[in-house]
This record gives sequence, C-alpha cells and structure tokens, in this order.
Amino acid sequence: MAVKVSRAWLAKHHPDALRASPNCPARRRSPSGERSATDTDKPAAHSPGPWVVEIPGWVPPSLNTYLGQHWSVGAKVKKRVAHVVAVACLVAQVPKATTRRRLSVHLTLPPGRRPPDEDNIGKALRDALTACDAIHDDAPEWVESGPYTQSVGPLGTILRLEEI
Repeated sequence: MAVKVSRAWLAKHHPDALRASPNCPARRRSPSGERSATDTDKPAAHSPGPWVVEIPGWVPPSLNTYLGQHWSVGAKVKKRVAHVVAVACLVAQVPKATTRRRLSVHLTLPPGRRPPDEDNIGKALRDALTACDAIHDDAPEWVESGPYTQSVGPLGTILRLEEI
C-alpha cells in the first residue's frame, strides 16, 4: 500500500518540505514552465544517513487498537499511522530504501502514562515505514531492530534510520 500525500496538503501543513527538496519538480522548471537542459530525472544523491524522523505530539498506536476490532477499524488506524509516518519521513527527507536499515525508536511519554512494549508498537511502525518506502520490507533481511528507549516528557516519537 503506497501512501500518497497531495502537494496542496503538504504545502498547507509543511510548507518547508516542498522548498527543501532539491529534486522537487516545481524547482526544476524554469519560469516559462519548461525544464532546463541541465536538469535530469535522476534523484539527487543522498547522504548515507542516519536520518532522524521526529513526530512531536504522537506515539504509535497499540497493536490492540486495530487487532481484535472490525476489519474496517483496523484498516483506518493503519492508514492513519502510515499517513503520519509518511509525512514525517518526507519532511525529514528520508530517501527510498535500497539496502538493509536499522530502526531505532525513542518514545517520550507524559508522566503517569504506561509505556507500551516494543513489539506492541513495532508492527504499526514497520508497516508504515514499508508503505512509504523508508524500509524495503519489514522482514529481518531488510530491517534490523535498534535500541528502543523511552523517557518522560512531552508526548512524541523519534525514529532513527541507518543504512547497514
């Protein structure tokens, strides 16, 4: 399942994401609307990482949120998670995965909130990262689990992706 984000939605909610991308089609066109002779359709070379994806005010849902529910409830939750992670990866300029990557997760939870298990939120995160091509597949051949840490503070999630 590929997650598609419209340019209008992205421009409204994350205006810097469109300007920051050197390979954005809008930046490659001349004022007359034609591509210049030096432009190519090859993606820009990317740094080998690591890429840090910050998602303030959000933590992945528990596996119990969408398993054991009606199938449409689970589908909506998965789609919402994939959308949030895809936009965050786009803002962080995470390139499409071509090699194996290590995924590290850091959750910041408010005081008194019970921390979820790594396995409980890992499935939703891996499925969402696969949907937006930040990891090739959620099989062990393509993604390695890095450290899973938690701290107390304002609600948020930080993902760290590294090529290995």
